[in-house]
Amino acid sequence: MVATVAVVLVSAALLVWLLFDPNDYKDDLSELVQARTGRTLVIEDELSLTFFPWLGVQTGGVRLGSAEGLGEETFAGAAGVTVRVRLLPLLRRRLEVGTIELDGLELNLARDAAGRGNWEDLLTSASADPGPAPAAAAGRTVQALDIAGIRIRDGVIFWRDNLTEVRYVLSELSLDTGPVAIGEPVQAALDFRLLSVDPPLTASIAARTTALIDPAAPHYRADDIRLEFRIEDGQHGQRAGGQLRASLEYAPQDGTIRMSTAAVQAELTNPPGGPEALSLRAAAEEARLDLEAQTAEVLGLTTTIGDIVARWEVAAADLLDGPRLTGTVRIAEAALDDALAMGGVTLQTRAPLGHFDLSSRFTLDSATGNLALAGLEAAALGLTVDGELSVTDAGTAGRITAPAFDPAPLIGLLPPETLEGVDVSGVESLALSASFSISATQRVLSLQDFTATIPGATFTGALERLEDGQRLRGRIATTELAPDLVLSLLPGRLPEGLGPEQLGPVSLDARFDYSAGADSLQLRGLAAQALGLRATGDVVVQPLTDAPRITGDVAIQAFSPRALLDRFDQPAPATADSAALGAATISAAVDVSAERAQLEEIRLRLDDTTVTGRFTVEHFAEPRYLFDLALDRLAVDRYLPLPSDAPAGGLPAGELQVPTAPLDTLALSGRVAVADLRMAGLSFSEVSTRVSVADGIGRVEEARGGLYVGEFEGSAVLDARAGRPVLDLRGSALTLDVAALMTALSGQPTLSGTGSFELELSGTGAN
Repeated sequence: MVATVAVVLVSAALLVWLLFDPNDYKDDLSELVQARTGRTLVIEDELSLTFFPWLGVQTGGVRLGSAEGLGEETFAGAAGVTVRVRLLPLLRRRLEVGTIELDGLELNLARDAAGRGNWEDLLTSASADPGPAPAAAAGRTVQALDIAGIRIRDGVIFWRDNLTEVRYVLSELSLDTGPVAIGEPVQAALDFRLLSVDPPLTASIAARTTALIDPAAPHYRADDIRLEFRIEDGQHGQRAGGQLRASLEYAPQDGTIRMSTAAVQAELTNPPGGPEALSLRAAAEEARLDLEAQTAEVLGLTTTIGDIVARWEVAAADLLDGPRLTGTVRIAEAALDDALAMGGVTLQTRAPLGHFDLSSRFTLDSATGNLALAGLEAAALGLTVDGELSVTDAGTAGRITAPAFDPAPLIGLLPPETLEGVDVSGVESLALSASFSISATQRVLSLQDFTATIPGATFTGALERLEDGQRLRGRIATTELAPDLVLSLLPGRLPEGLGPEQLGPVSLDARFDYSAGADSLQLRGLAAQALGLRATGDVVVQPLTDAPRITGDVAIQAFSPRALLDRFDQPAPATADSAALGAATISAAVDVSAERAQLEEIRLRLDDTTVTGRFTVEHFAEPRYLFDLALDRLAVDRYLPLPSDAPAGGLPAGELQVPTAPLDTLALSGRVAVADLRMAGLSFSEVSTRVSVADGIGRVEEARGGLYVGEFEGSAVLDARAGRPVLDLRGSALTLDVAALMTALSGQPTLSGTGSFELELSGTGAN
């Protein structure tokens, strides 16, 4: 091949003297390229010659077309091409070429949908056997080839998928080499900018190396590559900058590139999830690249970020179509303080946190930016964590599990106010598990299926961290907690004197929404157990920290008021009916603040009485009760104490104990309506009255109702201030059924008919 070139060049030099015009052979050259490659060669400008001692050709507008079926774009082109050859060395069978110059080089590389590259046919034609050399050429072989250098300016290379979709652009390409000789090292300098369309990144590259080209092997090597790079994001902000040093070997027979003794030093700016800047060092024993299979493998890779050393096994696939990396990473005995600092986490503690270990399998898809960690294992602060993690454009998600460990070191990292009023010093074991996600756009942290277990208790639920931590919402549920455990966890937070017997088993299940900005806590679907009671409802506490106010709907399931009093060592009232105060339920809309409690839409079931209405307590220190209540039925006698001389069957007819004790302590005012009232052996219907107690005086005013077919109205005043109660009764009744009334009073209908009366009675006594 070289001999042929030499003969052609010498002949061309001689023909110059005969006024040879090379432009006459432009068509012949195009036909030759067409015959050998199947591609069209177009030389748009005129060919011009240089003379002794250099025989040279200069032209411009050279374009080489693409193979058929592989796109309409020009495969390669140049705005200007210059090649020169010394004449005298040719006579000594030595080919000396001057600097080969290419200006405005443009190269379009592409793959079609089937993965076929538009350069592959050129490699096939170049490796084809040209057949034996002609006999006339024997003895005229060029003994040596020397090229003064290669110079490329303003080059650009496009990489396209599916022949049309631009993925990468290599621009501002320049190449300068020193003298090129077969078997001799060549100095080379390469500069270019690489643009990635998706993800949008730009890299500026400046490389220097010494290359060795040996076509006889064939073997190509680049020693001591020194590459400087700078990477920018789509907004032209610098993301990385540094240097790479390595050596390369290229074996064209199998299309592989081998990199050895590679080392990288880089400064990362605003890395994902980390501080504003990070220093990175990396070194690899060997990297292998298979151009045909688009695969790579990196052996003995070690990275150092800060003082954290990681060891990797890395394999890559689909290098040109969208690189996908897989492998493993291991970190051993690295400082936890350094890792938290790189993650942008600042802790108040000054004590060193010790070391941590980490290992995981990983997959990284560069086309999408998705990262997946599987088989993740980490150990720090006395706990071991395993799980999995994925990072996508949408955010980060994963699952972690931590078997039982001593939580003291971990709790020590929390700000003091986090557990204010909670004592966890007695918790010797804690186990955790959770699925989690972090939104990339809204910076929302979510914990799903969260479980925490300590001896005697399990907490489950979910949590969302919103508005940069100013809002927390989710769900929490507990198993039934022993009262001793609750009291030990909340010392001083529960009412004084409340012991395990009074508190009883505790449990909680509720959806919550806490807002620091609004200073509020919402509990929805609440189900709680304590004090022997079970409550459900929806509750809002706002404000939460200063003079809390509680509003919402609450219901207490069936309980025994008598048992509740006994639970707190309070004597139950003496009642004529021992079954009284045995069962109750209550529901209401509540509004409770530091000074006032209001219950609306009350529905209270006490024994066989249903009470509806509203009830208010004002000034808890000296309470005053306001109410408006309606009862369907009430048998007053069963709730009053038996007199000392009462027969076994109950109260004597007409006798009623006067309740004076509450008059000294109560302050109340309100209205009461009873549809069916039984009192002192009498039956009343549709009773309504206004009741008040204040300063030792009790009043019943505007009392109206039905009494044995007739109607009554009246009032009563009970004054207990003098020590012995003074009772004043006033009233009237119309059209009473006398027979029914006498039967109720004496047991015998001694009289009959209808009657009316008015009364004014006053007296002193206990009944």
